[in-house]
Amino acid sequence: MQDAQEHHIAIKLGYRYIISLALAVFVVVMYDVVKMAIRRYKRENRKRKSAAEDEQLFEDSKEQAELAEWNFELETMRRWISGGSRWRSVGRAEDEERRRRLEMLRQ
Repeated sequence: MQDAQEHHIAIKLGYRYIISLALAVFVVVMYDVVKMAIRRYKRENRKRKSAAEDEQLFEDSKEQAELAEWNFELETMRRWISGGSRWRSVGRAEDEERRRRLEMLRQ
């Protein structure tokens, strides 16, 4: 009888040990899962921010290229209206330089 009670107590303690161990493993696994989910969220958030910044930079560069083109056209018209020898000699060299810079901005 005594042996049966001790055996029964040992089995109860064994079950408690197994349940405690399973609970500890569950907690550790859930901790890792939550940690990985947080990392994934941060990574996606960084990608989203980076994509938004890239889009903004692209829009800014398009605006700069458009403004440079308008500036080039206005400067050309101003020179054409003012006329004179400057338009024929120095103006062409400056226009070529501006055209090169404008092409570089477009790319």
